[in-house]
Amino acid sequence: MKNILGLNRKELSLVLGLWVILITLTGIPYLKAYKQAPPGQVFTGNFNPFNDFNNHYMFIRQSAEGRWLFKNRNTPEPHNPDYFHLEFLLIGKIAAATGMSIEAAFHVGRILGSLALIIAFFLLARLYFPDFKIQAWMLFFYCLGNGFGWLSLVINWLRGAKTFNLPLDITSEIHPFNQIFFTSHSTWANALNIMGMYWFLKGLKSNKPGAFWLSGAIIFLTGLFRPYGLVFFCAFVGLWCLIRLSKKQLSKPEFVNYCYCLCLPTIVLIYNVILFKFHPVFRWWGLQNGVKTPNLTILGLALGLPFIMALFEIVRRDYSKPIIRSHQVLYLWLGLIFVLLYSHRILKFAFQLSPLMTAPIYLLAGGVLFKREDAFSSPKPLALSIQSAKAKLVIFGLILVFSSLTSVFSLFTINKIAVAGNAYLESDWLEASSWINRNTPKEARFIASFYSGSYLTHYTNKIVFLGHNHTTIDFKNKLRQLNQFLSWKDPVFNYRLLKSWRIDYYWEDRYLAKRMLKPRKDLSYLKEIFRNQAVIIYRIL
Repeated sequence: MKNILGLNRKELSLVLGLWVILITLTGIPYLKAYKQAPPGQVFTGNFNPFNDFNNHYMFIRQSAEGRWLFKNRNTPEPHNPDYFHLEFLLIGKIAAATGMSIEAAFHVGRILGSLALIIAFFLLARLYFPDFKIQAWMLFFYCLGNGFGWLSLVINWLRGAKTFNLPLDITSEIHPFNQIFFTSHSTWANALNIMGMYWFLKGLKSNKPGAFWLSGAIIFLTGLFRPYGLVFFCAFVGLWCLIRLSKKQLSKPEFVNYCYCLCLPTIVLIYNVILFKFHPVFRWWGLQNGVKTPNLTILGLALGLPFIMALFEIVRRDYSKPIIRSHQVLYLWLGLIFVLLYSHRILKFAFQLSPLMTAPIYLLAGGVLFKREDAFSSPKPLALSIQSAKAKLVIFGLILVFSSLTSVFSLFTINKIAVAGNAYLESDWLEASSWINRNTPKEARFIASFYSGSYLTHYTNKIVFLGHNHTTIDFKNKLRQLNQFLSWKDPVFNYRLLKSWRIDYYWEDRYLAKRMLKPRKDLSYLKEIFRNQAVIIYRIL
């Protein structure tokens, strides 16, 4: 008996079983971090860089407080709530409906997103490999695959290093295991993108408009979660149309089907273009995350474009029959990803597409290991297919050992990052944040250090002068002004800055006080209204 996903009992058991194993493995470090919090500190619930996850929680908190469209609280410029993000919206509504904290609700989203990603890849693998054993192996390798970045952490650990400022991997988000574990905020978008690709392939096989409409609807949802995969899919469909047209094989019904794919995604694509290119506040998100080294970008495009043109030629020569073959779409998918990898300094796709990028890589690897049966035509083994059972067993063993070691070592080393990084927060900070929520207006404006400002948007959802390096308008200039303000060299400059931005409160923690260039004298325009062991809050008069 099959369910709505078309999975039988054996397939569903495989997917759910591996999902439980994956969630258990990735949940251990979080549980450990909660239990091993130093005295007087609490775990923030996230291993990401503090400014990033605080930025996410800022939007989630707005959703939990009743908003459907979000403001950017990391910058003081006035603006309307124009930002829509489906994942942050749903997580916030879950928190509001259940009464759980937004941190706990975030992990509910992480757990469900990992299930969606596993299901999406399994359906895709089933389309390429009819044998259940092969599907199971491919899914296992995909879920537990990891990178080499943990080696540097282990070496530093063995050397007795006290600081661990390296990421889990240079390309940690590319690996599904690491993303579900470490950077889970884009897991849903990648799961939906792979699912959209799956239905696009199904449409090529059946030539039914319904499959193309469903593919477009799923990609539409992808854009509401995260726009990067949406742009990738639109580019993919466009390139596929060009290939068909160049061979004079693009019929009118086919073209109409491809248009069906793009109808709904185009709507959300236009919204994202308007928001991130023309909006007075949110356009800075992309602007300050832009090109720094144009020469490298040009070099990347120079390397990537000839590659994809060569790929087109390979596809053209291999196109011996008018029947769509899945491996041709697979090659195009991989080639486009290769181009985006090299042009990510313009498109910012290299780490945003994440597990989407590994899907074709694993499928191609599976085609090498197994006698591949094409999804849409007669069986056709790849030239590099390994026929020896012994060779396959050796390769299986090596991949199994590598996947297991990389995943296990990542679990151990992440705790070192947590201790040395910003994964813990003083209880006094939470007490001060709670006091702010009870005693200050909703639209109150704060000035604090870069570090403190980021946490204020997370725990209080108040407006801060500077809170995130990408979402604060004119970040570099504001950072310079903030550093000058916090030095307290020029009280006149400080007063003018506070009044020009209509700042209501000043947050000062003991770490900030230690870093001041000279002791700050009590000023008439500062009135202390809260104090504990770690934080002092002043109202601006």
